[in-house]
Formats: sequence, C-alpha cells, structure tokens
Amino acid sequence: MKKKTFILAGLSLAAAHVATQEAVKSSFEKYFRADPDLEQTDITEVLPNEEVRELYFEQVDTHVSWFRSVKTEEQEITSFDGLKLNAVLIRCNEDHRYLLMAHGFRTDRYLLLKQAYEMSKRGYNTLLIDQRGYGHSQGEYTTFGLKESLDIAQWVNHLISLDPEAEIGLYGVSMGASSILMALGTTLPENVRFVISDSAYSTLPAEMEYLYNKQMPTGFPLYSLYLNGILKDKLGFKIEDVDCLRAVSQNQIPVLFIHSNTDKTIPYEQAIDLFNANEGYKKFYPLKNCEHIFGCYQDPHYFDNIEQFIKNI
Repeated sequence: MKKKTFILAGLSLAAAHVATQEAVKSSFEKYFRADPDLEQTDITEVLPNEEVRELYFEQVDTHVSWFRSVKTEEQEITSFDGLKLNAVLIRCNEDHRYLLMAHGFRTDRYLLLKQAYEMSKRGYNTLLIDQRGYGHSQGEYTTFGLKESLDIAQWVNHLISLDPEAEIGLYGVSMGASSILMALGTTLPENVRFVISDSAYSTLPAEMEYLYNKQMPTGFPLYSLYLNGILKDKLGFKIEDVDCLRAVSQNQIPVLFIHSNTDKTIPYEQAIDLFNANEGYKKFYPLKNCEHIFGCYQDPHYFDNIEQFIKNI
C-alpha cells in the first residue's frame, strides 16, 4: 500500500512539474515576446472600464487634432544591441525643456498623447518613444526595463545631441516608469533634472509573483525557477535582475512617485517600497480609486501636482 502511495505521489509530482513547465512556456510567450500586431489592437481592449472609456473618447479628438497641428520630427537611434528604436519629438516652443515619455506594457507611444498635450501647455517639448518591440521600434522581446533602461539612457544622450542645453525630465507609466527607474541605476547626464514615475513595479519577481498568485495560490518558486531557465537561455538574464529598488537606492535625481491605492495590476505597496528605497529628493502623490495608468484621466489634479513638484525642486 505504501509503495502504491509513493508511486502515485511521484506521478502527481511529475504531472505538477509538467503543468508548471507548460504554464511557464505560455507565460514567456504572453509577457516577454513583443506583439507584432499591436497596431491592430482595438483601443477599447486597453481601456479598463466604462468611466475611463468615456473620459478617453471625450478627449481623444482634441489630443489627436493637437498632435496633427504641432511640429513633429521622427527620431531614430540604434540600441547597444543593434535594434532600430523609434520616437517622435513634438516641438511646441524654442525652450530647452523636454520631457522624455515611456509607455507601458502592450501599448505604444500614442497612448501618452494626453500627457504630451497637457505637458506641452506647461512649456515642455516631448519625446514620445516606442520601447523595444513596440510601435515603430524593432525588437522581438520585452525585458521589462533591463535593456529598456539602457535605451532610455541612449535616448537622453540623443536629446542632448540635438540640444546641448536640454533640461530633461523623464516620465513613464507602468513598465515605462520601471524602465526609467532602472535607468537611474546607470550614470545619467546632469541634463536630467527630474523623474515622474506613474504606476511602476518595484521588482520583476514581486510583480510576477503577484500576477501568478492571482491565478494560482501556490507554486511560484517552481514557476520562477523554470521561467529563469527560459530567460537565461533566450535573453541572457533572470527575473531577479529587473530590480528598481536597487536602481533607486543611490539615486539623487528628484522623483515624483504616483500610484493608485486601488491599482489591480501593480499593487500600491510596491510604490511604497520604491518611495522608501529611493535615496534622494522624492515626493509621493497617491491617487484614489483610479485605474492602473489612467489616473491622468480620472484625477483632475494629476497634472497640477506634477507641475507643482517640478516647481519645488
């Protein structure tokens, strides 16, 4: 009887390993492979609820009309690993103030048109980048900020090459915010004056575990072990390498952290961890009852708080 029980337990364990391996393969394709059909995605699939949809469609015509009326310049750089990366520079004035803007997961630069529109009214030229694997930028895989952070640093240097007197702010949402925070772990030029981080994750392991546990309450250590095997083989890194907490721990560039207390995609607690870990000047703007990355639509004081933060640094 004991032998039979042992065999059944072994078979059950083997089946669990096989199921986990299949789940990991599926997750790798879902989360790390870039989406070549992103431009065909219906925007309503990205908008989380009816309130946000109404706010978005009330304003989108204004933002698109503005974008078509202003001076825009396509920009391109070649990444450290040979990818052609694309951005659009929106020049609204002759000032030397720029805001480099980085979008989030499974979107592209054009989801940031509202932010570009609002910040242009506050005197900023804006560089809307397509992160690797998205929009008009090349790339087969997303690395959730690891390689993207090096791209951010390269875009900063590109802006300075266009305008050596550039005063640059970095703004990102979700994965874009985490990419920017990771860039703070590199040596950025003094031209970078501030950072706005909206809805960033603290570390990739923390975020992956949160997403995993929403579907399956146990087994994340085995899942992460298999996932790291695939990542190491295909992309050359582990999920533990994506660590915004470590990147900001010695940062001295002023940061405004923005996060909603009801964010169901990246927990509010991760923003608190980031705020506590950041070494230099920092402020925290808590959003209330807003959807992930859509506080700019739902909170009427969103841009005024950004403007106030910039004035106070």
